[in-house]
Amino acid sequence: MRTSAIIADKLSVLSDSVRLCKWLITLSCPPLDWAAWKHLSNLPTLLRVTIYNVNQVPSESPSDLNSEVRFPSDLDNITFGPFLNLTALSVEAHTAAYVTKLMQHSEFPSLTNLELFIVILPWTDAERLFHAMSKCKASQTLEIIRILSNHSEVQDLDNSWIAITQFCCCPELRTLELQFPCCCAHLDNYRLFEAMSSWPHLRSLSLKDENYHQATVTFRGLLATLHQCPHLEELRMLIDTVNIDVDPAVESLRHTSLQLLDVRSAEVLDTKAVARIILSIFPRVDNIYHSPLDSNHANMWHEVRNYLQHFRSFAVLDRQDAIVDGT
Repeated sequence: MRTSAIIADKLSVLSDSVRLCKWLITLSCPPLDWAAWKHLSNLPTLLRVTIYNVNQVPSESPSDLNSEVRFPSDLDNITFGPFLNLTALSVEAHTAAYVTKLMQHSEFPSLTNLELFIVILPWTDAERLFHAMSKCKASQTLEIIRILSNHSEVQDLDNSWIAITQFCCCPELRTLELQFPCCCAHLDNYRLFEAMSSWPHLRSLSLKDENYHQATVTFRGLLATLHQCPHLEELRMLIDTVNIDVDPAVESLRHTSLQLLDVRSAEVLDTKAVARIILSIFPRVDNIYHSPLDSNHANMWHEVRNYLQHFRSFAVLDRQDAIVDGT
């Protein structure tokens, strides 16, 4: 018997077993069939669901990658319940089709944590997924969204599609982590400001796109944007630190909550100026993270960190002198 057929049989038995459970609170298992999901959607006790990918063996053919579970393509005859009290959903899958269908056919009114690990996530699939998310009640309750895919491919992207703005309908966001091809495409100061203006409670933002190498968000754009998120503590994204558009000597704006700054693979030329800017506008940032560590710019960012430490030490001494002079 083929490996995929064995897996399908086992998952069918699993789905049947799940339908016998009436008081589930937490469930962690491989993918289920839609009948099992219908049963789960009506359980008021269910709080957390984790779906992990069982396809850990070499595929017999490319089509086997999607054949672990054979779902009915037509869900017109299946009516899902609301997943009334489900607060956390984590799904690992080969494509986004599985979780997209879930989002399209239920409401998830209590969902606060959504984590998706998708092997292949082209922007067209991401667009369908995000649209489905925006139409269900979970968009009003989600606090944590993590969507990750390590599969990198060149794609023809719609110039009007910007990943981060698809989540403007999620006003309760605290954490947003996007890591998939084209998640940073067409991102600029204006689009970042537009999105983050919708997230007053945001504490952590992480954007990573292996296909995105040209930084388009500047210090001025970043500073203006972060004032829309006064509680932001962690920021990980590619920043333009070459075209400096902020003068720390005259800049009055500060963001005093940010503590962690990861500039990804950003280039830097004037290390001293960049260190002064970071110290001035982000006074609580103690260190700057940069990747990869063996890149051509790693030594330059090491200089930035040294300058930052140097300037911070002098600032402490100046405050101590001021205290002594005032006594």
